[in-house]
Amino acid sequence: MVPTVKTLTKPRNARGTLFAELPVALYILIFFFTIPMLDLAAISVRSCFLYISAHMATVEAARATTFQADPVGQLSAKNLADKVAREVATGYTGVSVNSVVTSILITDTNTLNQTRSIVKLTTPADVSANTYQIEVQVSGSVQALIPFSNGPFPRMPGLNAPITLTFTDRQLCENTQGLTK
Repeated sequence: MVPTVKTLTKPRNARGTLFAELPVALYILIFFFTIPMLDLAAISVRSCFLYISAHMATVEAARATTFQADPVGQLSAKNLADKVAREVATGYTGVSVNSVVTSILITDTNTLNQTRSIVKLTTPADVSANTYQIEVQVSGSVQALIPFSNGPFPRMPGLNAPITLTFTDRQLCENTQGLTK
């Protein structure tokens, strides 16, 4: 008869594996889920701020007394839109305005055909046949909250480069007789 040796094995404690797996799980949770979600949220909020700058610029440009020429002591619609868009955007971190284009949108009330003009009107506005809107297009960029260095990655907007966005807003012109100036 061969003697058998009985080994005494104690069942492992489940807490020990938790301590071994916790750093890896936290690393994956933080770097692959939490930080990208924070960046996505920050980009979304900063995009709203860029839209707000476009909207505020349009509202102020629609109230201007002239479209292209600066009257004494005031700004034209073009210059006012540029100034307001840049001022509003500088109030927020991670938001910058690259360009502002202001135009007149003329809609024929009978046919609903639209024409766009980036210069002042050559003929006086005919409010009985057309509606006149001021349209402001703001192009800008928004940064992520936690930008990553390039490292092995190519340039990717939202990860290691700013995202370039363009917002357009329209408002009815409040001073149509000033569109020729």
